[in-house]
Amino acid sequence: MSPSSPSCSSRVFTLIGLLNVQSIQTDTVVTEAGSNLTLACPGATEHSLVSVLEWYCHGCSSAGVLQQPSSSHPGDVKLVELRRDSTTVWQNRERVTLNSETYALNFHPVVAGDTGEYKCLVNDRRLPESILKLVVQAQQQQQLLLQHCLPSPASFPPPPQNSLCMNKPE
Repeated sequence: MSPSSPSCSSRVFTLIGLLNVQSIQTDTVVTEAGSNLTLACPGATEHSLVSVLEWYCHGCSSAGVLQQPSSSHPGDVKLVELRRDSTTVWQNRERVTLNSETYALNFHPVVAGDTGEYKCLVNDRRLPESILKLVVQAQQQQQLLLQHCLPSPASFPPPPQNSLCMNKPE
């Protein structure tokens, strides 16, 4: 994740089988269209032993995405696949890359159609360590949202209760 991007976390509960419930953390990243962005692969570091790694996106609608749904991950589009020492970028090759040392997904630049839920699956795991929910906003929308959500002097009213602010001051 980009250090300048606001983010928040939540927990999503996924039903595995009938009796086993597993908690998957969801981290939200908000960024501005046109900026470069790096999404770290939860569960993998430069010290991890990785033989297979796959990045998927659910809900992405970027121009150029071939919409090849994954048979093992319904509704997801495979973006990148690493197998041993071979990396294949399936979608948006001109602006999406995989860092082969940290396994992070790099966008140069990010566009509004990249908005979606990203999963990084390591060594054929069926579930990710966490889901990265990416929200890409137009530059003007980002400025208005920040002006509305950031703490302001006492002369300004606080944001309304139903505001879209993710990190509203309490």
